[in-house]
Amino acid sequence: MYLASNSNKVKLKCNIGVYENTDSWESYLLINISNIGIRMTTIKFLHWEIDRGGEKRINFFNKYLIESLPLVILEGEEKSIQLDYNYWLTNISESTLDYDAKDLTLVISTIHDTFRIKIDKTLALKIMTERKRIANSSEN
Repeated sequence: MYLASNSNKVKLKCNIGVYENTDSWESYLLINISNIGIRMTTIKFLHWEIDRGGEKRINFFNKYLIESLPLVILEGEEKSIQLDYNYWLTNISESTLDYDAKDLTLVISTIHDTFRIKIDKTLALKIMTERKRIANSSEN
């Protein structure tokens, strides 16, 4: 029974990273979502979240993430969502000022399940650096 139910689950793999286009000198936050399972799924909602322990979670929404939805991903297919990195960095840094950037998670809600992907340490460090820049510019 376990094998039958487990083999039919939606399985997603996600990478979040910064992509720099050297031709135009623009930077993008690139979210790659791969369906590594054997079942098609539809992503119905994406947002950022910080887990504050227990049941308390703080949600941060980005209109550009929502505009790209719904997103159908077939078996073995990969989809990418591209956001303006500088806009995202400023927005998320200001929105999460009172929270630890290392706790930031991308939440992917499909019609079948919800997946939580933590950002890597490099991206968390960039958010903390941007917070310092914002604090310094507001002091001047």
